[in-house]
Amino acid sequence: MRPLPHPARISRPRRISRLLALTVLALLSSVLAVPSPGTGTADSPGHPREDARPQAAATGPDGTAAPRGYSYGPHPRQRLLAFAPGGRPDPGHRTAVLVLHGGYWSMERSRHWTVWSSRFARAGFVVFDIDYRRNVDAPWPGPRDDVRRAVAWVRARADRFGVDPRRVFLVGSSAGGHLALSAGLLGHGRQRVAGIVGLSAISDPLRSWRDAADGGTPGRRRLHAGARALADCGPAACPWVWADMTPARHASGRDDPPVLLVHSRHDFVPAAHARALTRALRAAGAPPRDTTVVTVPGHAHGGPLLDRPDAFTHIVTWLRR
Repeated sequence: MRPLPHPARISRPRRISRLLALTVLALLSSVLAVPSPGTGTADSPGHPREDARPQAAATGPDGTAAPRGYSYGPHPRQRLLAFAPGGRPDPGHRTAVLVLHGGYWSMERSRHWTVWSSRFARAGFVVFDIDYRRNVDAPWPGPRDDVRRAVAWVRARADRFGVDPRRVFLVGSSAGGHLALSAGLLGHGRQRVAGIVGLSAISDPLRSWRDAADGGTPGRRRLHAGARALADCGPAACPWVWADMTPARHASGRDDPPVLLVHSRHDFVPAAHARALTRALRAAGAPPRDTTVVTVPGHAHGGPLLDRPDAFTHIVTWLRR
């Protein structure tokens, strides 16, 4: 076997090649040692690392910059997409709109929410499309806790996103509307959010349960099953859980943020939900100007209400007031 050459006898080109190889190996080792998003870091044990990688295509559906994804908690569903606003920059003074998708508390976020969130961003809002644990991931109050956690996450990073922390709004659709109302009206809600918009919001899960007692429409039957799974028990077995799931039970009057509730005339979640909640809020002392119910023609439910120019314009005007 030939002896290894003395270091002094190794040619300069070969020494350079070896140095380059060692450098490449060191870089690869450092990359592989980086913790994956959501696992936490040594500097913040137990807290997820913020993931700034795009979670969508390079551009949005309208050609604008794609939203960027972040973790606001350790669970895989505690994620949000941030949409940059359109128009001229206004650092620190933008209104934040946190949108909450529906789907009977059990469905995935619809791809349509990327379009609707982009529409709000083009209107000048900083938009956060919030995902949350479903009723199959965590029973009540898990999804409500997620919404409150997402609100706190956005407010804590107001400077980073150019948001006014006093102007954080919740916009929820159907089951997402229920979560928006539940999180926004709990305790001193006005200190956390500036207002709540409910699109076909399920203001009373117990009413939805009863509406399907005689069969009802397919949508109402799915609400019946979804509410049962969310509570993880029937109303007779755990009435205290169903009471806590009812936003009106947390009405506190002037501590509640303003509420705008939008339904279609033939919505399978009827506007009676909104009117009952409005009565409860006013009975608790909320000023009449702080509760608004809007009914539009048609059968649209939840997010598709945003496709109606009259409804979308009304919501944007309300958010800008």
